[in-house]
Amino acid sequence: MLASLALWGCGGSIGVMESMDGTGVEVCAPQEEGTGRAVIAMSELRVIGDRDVTVTEVALVDPEGLRLLGHDFGAFEDPDFRRVGFDYTTFGPPTSPTTQTLEAGEAYVLKVGLEGGPSGGSSPAVAISYRLNETSRVETMHTLIAMRVAAAGEVCAG
Repeated sequence: MLASLALWGCGGSIGVMESMDGTGVEVCAPQEEGTGRAVIAMSELRVIGDRDVTVTEVALVDPEGLRLLGHDFGAFEDPDFRRVGFDYTTFGPPTSPTTQTLEAGEAYVLKVGLEGGPSGGSSPAVAISYRLNETSRVETMHTLIAMRVAAAGEVCAG
């Protein structure tokens, strides 16, 4: 199932950020030893229509014991961008920029940097707020992959 949100401009052009994630999927990452940090880069997004969108905010949806440290968007075709776990210093996203522009017709992968408490944490989705370039209207869409950061010393079990 695809989750999407459409914006109609004055000329009838559509700008949509669409989640290409499958439903019912949970991704688990182990905490980095001593820091509680984890990297998850799995949610796939596409910008539909002929207008670029500007991401204005990225936030966890209903997090339990989890904090968002940063985010980044990488090219869908870049297999090196997709990470779950790994060394945060090397593979974690930068401190979240205020805004990022995603090009119309392109596909992206969302990478999030997370910090879990000693007992781990979870979030059912990420909320991405965006606007069409040249407009002030802001819309929000949700990814469809749930995220879990394992407790310190715990191994993610499938």
